[in-house]
Amino acid sequence: MNSDNLNKLADSIKSISKKAKDVALKGRDSLVEIIENAKESYGNGHMLDRFKDTYNKNTAELKKILGAENKWSALNANKNIFYTVTASALIVILAGTAYFSTLNYEVYIDGKMIGIVDKKSEVYGLVEDIKGSVPAQFGEDIKIGQSIEMKRVHVSKAQIIAGSKLEARIRQSIDVQMDAFGIVADGQIVTVVKSEEEANEILQNIKQPYEEDEEGISNREIDFIQEVKIEKVQANIADIKSSEKALTYIAQGTDKLQTYKVKTGDSAWSIARELDIHVSDIEKANPDVNVEKLQIDQQINVTVPKPYISVKTTQEITYEEKIPYEVVYEDTKAMYKGDKKVKEEGYEGVKKIKAKQVKIDGVLASTEIMQENIVQDPKSKIVLNGIKERPKTLAFGSFINPTRGRLSSPFGRRWGKMHEGIDVANSIGTPIYAADGGKVTYSGWKNGYGKVIIINHENGYQTYYAHCSQLDVSNGSRVYRGQKIAAVGNTGRSTGPHLHFEVRKNGTPQNPKKYVSY
Repeated sequence: MNSDNLNKLADSIKSISKKAKDVALKGRDSLVEIIENAKESYGNGHMLDRFKDTYNKNTAELKKILGAENKWSALNANKNIFYTVTASALIVILAGTAYFSTLNYEVYIDGKMIGIVDKKSEVYGLVEDIKGSVPAQFGEDIKIGQSIEMKRVHVSKAQIIAGSKLEARIRQSIDVQMDAFGIVADGQIVTVVKSEEEANEILQNIKQPYEEDEEGISNREIDFIQEVKIEKVQANIADIKSSEKALTYIAQGTDKLQTYKVKTGDSAWSIARELDIHVSDIEKANPDVNVEKLQIDQQINVTVPKPYISVKTTQEITYEEKIPYEVVYEDTKAMYKGDKKVKEEGYEGVKKIKAKQVKIDGVLASTEIMQENIVQDPKSKIVLNGIKERPKTLAFGSFINPTRGRLSSPFGRRWGKMHEGIDVANSIGTPIYAADGGKVTYSGWKNGYGKVIIINHENGYQTYYAHCSQLDVSNGSRVYRGQKIAAVGNTGRSTGPHLHFEVRKNGTPQNPKKYVSY
């Protein structure tokens, strides 16, 4: 308390004490006058009335203790002093109590005290303001979910809360509620919406994607896997969802969907690895998207669905299925070993199937075949298989790598002109082999090529082996696939030891990388 308040209190006590002394000579009844004056000054009649009762009771007790009228008379002779002292002490105590204490209220919400106020109306007014702040879309049938009680107390003004502090405590302690409708699955409330109509519409929308007509589908039954019902509930306004959010929440397990924007170089596999999910999760989250053909800047859903309510679809389906044909080989001496030729083409058969399918959330869970009818039998494909011994030098029609080494220059434009083969670098003397069987049409020196061998494989293909250090076969000789024909060198127009290898088809240079592997 500051000095001004202390001085004010002291002056009040002096004034009341003087008034007590002035009326002391009037006897015991004067004390009542002092009390009445104190009532007018402090409005604390309840406490003063209680003091009067105590005074009368104590006076009677005092007479009993003294036990003799003469002793009481003696004390009564000095009653002026007794009244004066008693009244002065009383007024000093009451004055201090009245200054420091007022009648207030403890506020209890669901049995928990949240603070002390000086007016009940302030609490009730704030509660009505909070109810009034609820959006109009929720209507006017708004309730408070907690009980509010107030108890009278006498406390100092410093303990009283008001204004924004009181409002904040009330807001933290109460829930604004209304009658709503909960969607319940297996006894648990999944979500809450405003009306029963909304709840029914949401459940219908959950089933709707599985109700679309499909060719060949009959006797379809759509049910929820969980036991689902709608219940009227008392719900907090904050927990009531819109129809759209409630539907998403039930179907996905959350109302906050996570998306991903496809960037250059992304694939379903790389996205799944980055987000620590499976490719199958991306497929489930995007049933209408071909995840093998994602486009740059395409937005995809990467929230792994964990539905609170799952849909079971049981249906009969009629469809056709192909019956694969067999391949039958017929040996023939009219063809060399390794050669094959189709004698008669085959074709697939067709069967009509009626089956019972069970799907969970659109994903096939089981299929039970009910009936099968063959519409068309398959016809076997007949292939002739050569068994005649192949001449050693006859071409197979495919190529092996002609030497070991490192690809040092590819096929294509180089130094302003066309490089018509590939260069395979290795040390001088490394063996060179015929890439396939055939006839040597050139073995010798050619400008630019240096020492070179050209083989005609007698099937439209020729191969060139250039910059050799030595040539092991002569012009006109026949060679077989894998036969050593030369050695790596650095002859002709060459910048280091390597094999220059060409493949030509009907005279036109081909990229050798299409036929060999380096």
